[in-house]
Amino acid sequence: MAKVNQFDGKRFSYTRKKTEREDNFSIKQSPENLKIIEYYAQDKKPDNYIFPIISEDRVGEAIFKTKKGKLSWFNDNIKRIAVDLGIEKNLSTYTPRDTWTNLGLKMGIDIRKISSGLGHSSVEITEKHYSQMIQEKILDEINAQITKAPSLS
Repeated sequence: MAKVNQFDGKRFSYTRKKTEREDNFSIKQSPENLKIIEYYAQDKKPDNYIFPIISEDRVGEAIFKTKKGKLSWFNDNIKRIAVDLGIEKNLSTYTPRDTWTNLGLKMGIDIRKISSGLGHSSVEITEKHYSQMIQEKILDEINAQITKAPSLS
């Protein structure tokens, strides 16, 4: 969960631990994000959480249980919203991550950069999870080149 001391006024910095690795990230915030962060961070101490999701008196296992409960609440509600809007996709907290990845791949961003941004330990893991999208992109690129090639007959 984001704390005030992880935000420097322009960038949000955090460490993500996956399996045995720890990765450090620093992400520049958009003007829209800055307004939201500044609103919630005002008058808080450096070690306080920015967003009012976890109360400051929670420690240890209580933080984990609260996060898990809030995550479940969010996923349940985003699924309900999708149904109400007639969206026939299984939405969850992973949807923005998948969208970010798919947009990056469609834009032609190097898969090594995308893999690093996702925190994957290797490009092979990214390829495994997004193989369908990668395969479609490769076939589309090949097809575009072949259909633009001059006739060989």
